[in-house]
Amino acid sequence: MILPHLTLSRLKNKDDGSNNKTIKSRLRAWHSCNFSELFCEAKAIQMRNKSRNKKQHSDLKMFNDFMSRGKISNAIRVLSDEHKGGVLASTDLIDGRPVLEILRDKHPEGQPLEPNCIQSQHPRTLPYHPTVFDKISARLVRKHAMKTHGSAGPSSLDADDWRRLLSAFGQTSTNLFKLVAKFAKRLATSVIPPDDLIAYNGGRLVALDKCPGVKPIGIGEVMRRTTGRIIVDCIRQDLTSLKGNMQLCLGRKCGIDHAIHSLRLCFDDPENEAILLIDAKNAFNVLNRQTALENVKALCPSLHVALQNFYSPPSHLYIGKLTILSQEGTTQGDPLAMAMYGIGVVLLIPRLHNDSLTQKRYANDGSVVGS
Repeated sequence: MILPHLTLSRLKNKDDGSNNKTIKSRLRAWHSCNFSELFCEAKAIQMRNKSRNKKQHSDLKMFNDFMSRGKISNAIRVLSDEHKGGVLASTDLIDGRPVLEILRDKHPEGQPLEPNCIQSQHPRTLPYHPTVFDKISARLVRKHAMKTHGSAGPSSLDADDWRRLLSAFGQTSTNLFKLVAKFAKRLATSVIPPDDLIAYNGGRLVALDKCPGVKPIGIGEVMRRTTGRIIVDCIRQDLTSLKGNMQLCLGRKCGIDHAIHSLRLCFDDPENEAILLIDAKNAFNVLNRQTALENVKALCPSLHVALQNFYSPPSHLYIGKLTILSQEGTTQGDPLAMAMYGIGVVLLIPRLHNDSLTQKRYANDGSVVGS
């Protein structure tokens, strides 16, 4: 994950032939495990870089920058009021408390397995065999890599950078597609030692101002988001067979749209008098991870190995120079997070069911219509 930083830093915009020599020299140092030299060079360069104060940029410049890069949604957001909440620094105060303290509270320590919350096998559970993931290929990787968007993880390679790596270098890019396909298949079918996945499972921790409150977002590596999308593509039928119209985040396309239109029709019925909206507090971060993994093993075994690799060990979330361990729940933004959360709370849904009421649930959001 640090290879791009160490090999590509401070190259000339107008190449006179020296860029190739610089990169080759750094790659030789990398293959020789001469990391101290690379770190020393990178540190010397970065400490002399002029810092840019983004707050000094006008909205017009930011708008033009986003438009030139094809990020239409971000450009429109600059001109609207939606971006006023913004990103909080770890030292900012919210209701008299530092943001860092709030973030630590939102990432509790790991809890033991809850035997009373283990779900037996669902009658609609599809049998699992590793051949389910034989459809993973370079073509499937390309399909999902080109649809993956968003910011960079700890490596600072965002989705645009990854798309360029996967498409702009001819046979080398094709080989990279094949390598990612092999890695995705291994993630889905083989348990990998946790220490080998520390960098892969790590993420940048960002605190968003909810006005009021703080919303923690873990921004993982683009490669993790891409492989997650690939795995979901292979087991979508397994997820849809479980939902039974109760949990709309399990494999259903446009699940939120379905919930909105269904609830609107119910609320327009004269016999219904009210609609109750429910939002579970900090739900994604406090879900009992060990219990959820056991439920996934019973209800959707085709997903268990991948989630075991992603969530069995604690994830390292980096905010500045600090690290917070994510030991419970899921990472918001991970394509597999919805599936794990939806299966993790599947035991709770029947206990809340009432035949006289219309209920719709999408992840941690619930709605009830009735009188």
